Amino acid sequence: MMIVLEGPSRVGKTTLKDKLLPRLGIAEWQRIPALEKWKADYEVRRNLVVDQMNLLNSIDFSKVNLFVDRHPYISEFVYAMMHNRCSLFKPFDDGMLEDNICIINMRGDWHSFEKVREQMLYDGVMQWAGLHCTVFDVDTCADESHMKHKSVDELAEEVMADLIADKIMVKVRECQGRL
Repeated sequence: MMIVLEGPSRVGKTTLKDKLLPRLGIAEWQRIPALEKWKADYEVRRNLVVDQMNLLNSIDFSKVNLFVDRHPYISEFVYAMMHNRCSLFKPFDDGMLEDNICIINMRGDWHSFEKVREQMLYDGVMQWAGLHCTVFDVDTCADESHMKHKSVDELAEEVMADLIADKIMVKVRECQGRL
């Protein structure tokens, strides 16, 4: 199963990932660093994203569990809209997501137009993704003040990570039971 962590920037994905990986005991997909430079040359970005998609598509996720911090298809689609450019992929391509993918959709409580817009784009994509795979929505206390102070309750983060890890492991066992 591919377990994907998604959501707007600064919502706590890395914090949750750091807490989930030891609990799940699975490998993490290492993103191509250049993919994080969304303003890169179109051809370079397209080639890197397509290469990463081909690598992910070559893995049999009915036999392998892998943790992915942002799926290249979803992130490319959302950030293309955010930056008013054409996506490298056909929007809402039903062949891109499968039943053996579990997405953790992290949501924040935003007040600025830009962050609300980013959250709305993710929410729209997650509604579509939910038709093809499992999506767990995780509402966090992340907001503009959280971005400045990072004062999140450690115990709440631990409890959230435990609950999400339990849900994911149930889904992994369901997926493995279908083999």
